[in-house]
Amino acid sequence: MKRPAAILPLLAAAVVMASCGPKDEEARQPREVEGSKTGERPAPTRTERPAHPEPAARPDPAPPAEEGPDPAELMAQLTPENALEIREKLRSEARLWKSTAGPFYRQWASLDPQAAMAAAQSEDPKMGLISTSMALAGWTMNDPGGARDWFDANMNEPYQLRFAHSLVSYWPKDDFEGLATWTERFPAGKEKTNLVTRMAGTWRRHQPDGAAQWVATLPAGEARDRATDFVFQSWGKEDPTAAGEFLAANIEADNIDVAISSYAKAVVPDDPDAAVLWAEEIADSRLRDEILEAIPLIRGNPGGSPVNFPGP
Repeated sequence: MKRPAAILPLLAAAVVMASCGPKDEEARQPREVEGSKTGERPAPTRTERPAHPEPAARPDPAPPAEEGPDPAELMAQLTPENALEIREKLRSEARLWKSTAGPFYRQWASLDPQAAMAAAQSEDPKMGLISTSMALAGWTMNDPGGARDWFDANMNEPYQLRFAHSLVSYWPKDDFEGLATWTERFPAGKEKTNLVTRMAGTWRRHQPDGAAQWVATLPAGEARDRATDFVFQSWGKEDPTAAGEFLAANIEADNIDVAISSYAKAVVPDDPDAAVLWAEEIADSRLRDEILEAIPLIRGNPGGSPVNFPGP
């Protein structure tokens, strides 16, 4: 018997439903996830962050270091009676002693020169040179005659001329003539040249015309040329009018070429025309040409770098 066509779709649907087993039915059911209700998404879990450790306790700060002795305060307390005690306190720190030994001995010698000089000479060789030199300087400041007498009786080569610088540098300004006579006793040489130049500089700071007159009396040679150069370059920079007037009044001096050359070097940056006029008075062609050849450079670069002239 033929089945009606209308029933065919129903049969087809039944066949499909029959072919689906229990496993397929189970697959179509929503799964239950542990920790959640059926059909619901599980709540996201938050990762637990480790707690921050407590910062380690900081150690207690170290107590401030004890301050060393105050050199100025100790020096203000210095007397002939406590000098050795003050010295030991300054010596307690090597770096402090290195910078204060010289001033200490200079001040001690101004109070008690014999004791200070004996103590200075007992220092180790390197420190002894500095200490003895400064003690002699302090002695010279208060008693120049006594310092010079001690020097004559005790100072021998090889340090004689080195220590003579202390007398020259601290000699009182009202007796440069006597000191000039005293320096004549030393033999010519590099150290004598340095000593004469140092004395010319010290004298010029206090009495420039006196220093200029003295260097003109020195024997011809390197010592006279260097001392003359030192006096007239520095004097020409500080007071060109006075220095120029001195040169004009002493144009026949034996050292006049070096004196004019040194003066012209001092004034040429500010007044090249005046430097040319002075240079033309120099008889020594080498010294004269040094000035004249520098003039175009200076005029072409006003206010520029200074010209480095060679020594006399």
